Amino acid sequence: MKIIQLNKEDVYENYRYMGISAILCEKSVTKKLFDNILQLSEKEKAIIQLFDSEKIATWKHIFIATLNAIAAFKQSRNIASQLSLEILLYATGQRQIRDAINILGVSEQTRKVAILILGDSKEKITTIFSQIADLLNGKEEEKLLEIYNEEKLQQLLNTFKITKEEIDAAIRKEDKKEAIVKCILDRMSVFAVEK
Repeated sequence: MKIIQLNKEDVYENYRYMGISAILCEKSVTKKLFDNILQLSEKEKAIIQLFDSEKIATWKHIFIATLNAIAAFKQSRNIASQLSLEILLYATGQRQIRDAINILGVSEQTRKVAILILGDSKEKITTIFSQIADLLNGKEEEKLLEIYNEEKLQQLLNTFKITKEEIDAAIRKEDKKEAIVKCILDRMSVFAVEK
């Protein structure tokens, strides 16, 4: 798990640390399991957001979306009433929560889950992550955050409607995977500016 201490200007409320990882699940993310994760979030006073990791372009994708969502909340220009949903909006570049959930949300078919946890300590984030892994009967697989095969690469191109022209413009020295990450991060920046 990647745990990042936020810079002073990026801290929102008491969320000073961000944890990002992925889990290969053996159980479906049912409504009951999702409710259990929501209760865990409330009990631990943490923000937890789950994503379909097949549509995440590296840990940077979640990191930048989270920083942008925190900035939106701090500047009172958020769309969603919950920080976790604002993060999902930024990660997708969408303005409608329903669309964002359809794009990056988890369903009962999702077995590869990316997880973001915002909390007040590294220890709390680690503990929450372990509890989520237990709930999902899964194991940590950080590799799931990467663009690890051609199928995921194509999934990202389709999900974010990235054109060949965009990739060609972004490639320069980067390989195709890095160009896709750059295109997605650029879209999130445009979303932040348009808001």
